[in-house]
Amino acid sequence: MILASPQAGTIAGARLAAYCGDGLDEAMGALRLAYALMVNREARYRSPAFPFTDPLVLVVIDEAHMLLSVSSPYHAEAKAIVEQLTRRSLKRGIGVVLATQTPLAEDLGNSTVIRSQLLIGGGAVFLRCAKGQGSLVGANAVEGAEGIDLSKIPSSWPGQYTKVAARDMSGLDTAAAAGPEDGTFGLGYLLTPGSQAVQFRSLHLDVPPASLAGDLPPVAVEDCDAWHHREAITQTPVVDQRGKNLIGSLADLLTAAQKGQPALPQQRAQADPAGPAGSSDGQELIKPRILELLRDQSIPMTAETIARKLGTSAKNIKPRLSELKKRDEVTNENGLWRAA
Repeated sequence: MILASPQAGTIAGARLAAYCGDGLDEAMGALRLAYALMVNREARYRSPAFPFTDPLVLVVIDEAHMLLSVSSPYHAEAKAIVEQLTRRSLKRGIGVVLATQTPLAEDLGNSTVIRSQLLIGGGAVFLRCAKGQGSLVGANAVEGAEGIDLSKIPSSWPGQYTKVAARDMSGLDTAAAAGPEDGTFGLGYLLTPGSQAVQFRSLHLDVPPASLAGDLPPVAVEDCDAWHHREAITQTPVVDQRGKNLIGSLADLLTAAQKGQPALPQQRAQADPAGPAGSSDGQELIKPRILELLRDQSIPMTAETIARKLGTSAKNIKPRLSELKKRDEVTNENGLWRAA
C-alpha cells in the first residue's frame, strides 16, 4: 500500500503501509511515488520476458479534497497524477482508492476524468454526510445514484448495543474498551459499474485488530528504480507550474530529481541548533522558524506537519500558531496554516 494522508496522524495502522505520506506535502510526495511506480512498470512490461512477480499495489488517498480541490496548493499536479492513475494504473496492478468527505465535483478537482474513471472501472461507497452536503443531485449527481440524500442516513439506532454486548472479541485488541454499537458506522450506499446504488453496511470494528497494535513489517513494493529513488522522487514535482506537461517517463523524472532541491526547512533547522523548541525561550524562538517554513515553502500545512519539519511536537507548535494568528502573521483555513 502507498498511503497519501494529507491530514497527518489520522490513519490507524499507517505504519504498515510500504510508503506513508503523512501530512499535506508528504501526501503529495506519495502521489508522485505512485505515478513513478506506474511509469516504471509500464517501461518494464514492454519486455516479452514473463512472468512478473510484482505485488498488487493499492494507492489510498485519504481526505482527497485537500489535494485535489481548486483551493489546494497542489491542485494542478495532484489532478494530473490522479487522472493518469485512474486511466492507466489498473492494468499495471495498481489500484486507487480515493476518499473525500463530501461528494462534490470540486472535491475531485472538477475533473470529469477522475469521476468517470473511478465509477466506470471500479465503484463508489457513499456514507453519511452533513445536511446540505450529501444531496446527489444537479452538478453533484452520479449516474446510478441520482436523488440520494446522504444526510438522511440515520446517525444512530438506539438500543443496538444491548444486542451485541456479548459478542466474540477474539482477535481484537481488547485493551481498548469497546464502544457502544448504537452508531451506524459503515451504513450507506454501494454503487458498482452499470448498476443502481443499493443500501449496504460495510464492516466496522470499534476495537482495532490486534495486528494493528503489533510491530509487523510493512509489505514492500518491488525492487525497482522507482522504489530505489523514492526519496528524491517524492520531492520532485512532475508537472510544470501550470499543471501541464506531465513528465512521461521514469528516466526524465529521475533526471529532474537529480538536478537537486533546495534544503528543506527542517534540514536547515537541524544544521543550525539555535536551541530546542521545548526550552523556556525556545517557545518564542520557534515563531520565526514557523514563519520561515510557511513563507519558504509557500504551501499550507497542518500543525502536525509543521511540528515534524521543525523537529518538535504539535503540542509546542499549536499555541505558537494561535499567537501568530492573533498578530495576523498566519492564517488558518480548515486546519491548514499558511503565512499571511
